[in-house]
Amino acid sequence: MRSKLKSNTLITSQILKACENGDSTTRIVNRPSPNSLKVMSYLLLIEDGLIEVTSAGSGGVHKTTAKGRNMIERIEQFHGGLEPR
Repeated sequence: MRSKLKSNTLITSQILKACENGDSTTRIVNRPSPNSLKVMSYLLLIEDGLIEVTSAGSGGVHKTTAKGRNMIERIEQFHGGLEPR
């Protein structure tokens, strides 16, 4: 169970970090490889206010919110700060 929790939180952290400087949906979800857990995590992060979507062109830009940056810090503390950037 701990391994699955670690995997879920690391995916969350990766998505939030990908959005720190703004990125498109396709690049976020496909980095490093697409899977259903990542897509679901991504959608939940938007719903929970950890990522904001702003309109820019045809797609949109996704940025990590202050609440999202706080979550990154909490995840890194939980995993001992070993989370790769």
